[in-house]
Amino acid sequence: MSLAHFNAYLKYKKNQTGTYMKMVLGPGACKYLCKKARINDTAGAEKKRRLAQVKYDKWVVQQNHETDVKRKKCCEASSAKLAAVVPHVMPDEIMKMHVIEVDLQIWWHRQFDAEVPAAKHLKGKWVGKEGYFDSCHS
Repeated sequence: MSLAHFNAYLKYKKNQTGTYMKMVLGPGACKYLCKKARINDTAGAEKKRRLAQVKYDKWVVQQNHETDVKRKKCCEASSAKLAAVVPHVMPDEIMKMHVIEVDLQIWWHRQFDAEVPAAKHLKGKWVGKEGYFDSCHS
């Protein structure tokens, strides 16, 4: 059963169209309505809807592929950035770093050491440097 047929069936039941047709319309009007319904069914609206749905589904798949490619490039760039990091553990080196560099150091150490706290557990950048320093020397 197509979506259009299903919706028409539900409307027919809910609106009590059958009762209305028996009580108000004559046989000529009922015949005209049935003929009109057959014409509407053969007009190809359901096929057009299915083709539009297929076209939309293909578009969504294409968009998802593009998103996956972008995500993969971003992940590879992040991995390359982490691979290029030279780890620093000396307190004077860490205190001279900018916030972005400290974050990179934390991410690099987090790869190999589960004891390094996650960024969400560090309450600010200065505390972040101290937390980083503490985790490197513990």
